[in-house]
Amino acid sequence: MYERKSRLKPAQRRELLLLFVGGATARAAAEITGVNRNTSADFFMRLRKLIASKQPDFVVGPEFVADDLYLRDSVNKRTGRPVVVKRSPVFGLFRRDGRIHTALVPALWERVADRGDAEPVHPAGMVFTLVRKGSSSTFDMTHFFYANAVDGCAGRTSDIVNFWSQAKRHLYRFNGIQRDAFHLFLKECEWRFQQEDHGKLMEQLEGWIARSKT
Repeated sequence: MYERKSRLKPAQRRELLLLFVGGATARAAAEITGVNRNTSADFFMRLRKLIASKQPDFVVGPEFVADDLYLRDSVNKRTGRPVVVKRSPVFGLFRRDGRIHTALVPALWERVADRGDAEPVHPAGMVFTLVRKGSSSTFDMTHFFYANAVDGCAGRTSDIVNFWSQAKRHLYRFNGIQRDAFHLFLKECEWRFQQEDHGKLMEQLEGWIARSKT
């Protein structure tokens, strides 16, 4: 899954790997190392695919996903009147065995269904995106917001909210994320949150890379 012919020198691969673990974007890594920007982006994406392959897949149960929800939570700046704002669910968050996991909504999961089956789950929290006019192939993280999926569970979701806060900060670094690749970025966030020590993240990722070559 990971290995393929590459023109990158071992020293360049090592430097890119260090920058990835450190949280740099592919563009920043390319500028620092002098590697072609597309080569850096491809290397980072293959790392995300490897990370995602090491984690279980989940999908939000259909009973938790409305087609579209409408909120009167915005005001027209010109008229001062409430504006109906449309929001759509993107993924759920839940805790299992002391770990925080993400679960895509079915519509998004179908776009990456080649990954195989996913276990349906009941999330404790949901992340939505505001829907603007016109369709887009990318997600704008500035339009994302979190809400508890079950009333009265706020006191039991502090670690889930903490995960979302950290994940949002990381995802903000990217100038939009392609919908078809969004699950890979989520799995990367899961991986980072479960093991926050960068040295251990590096060690684990190097081990996965080594085993993927055999």
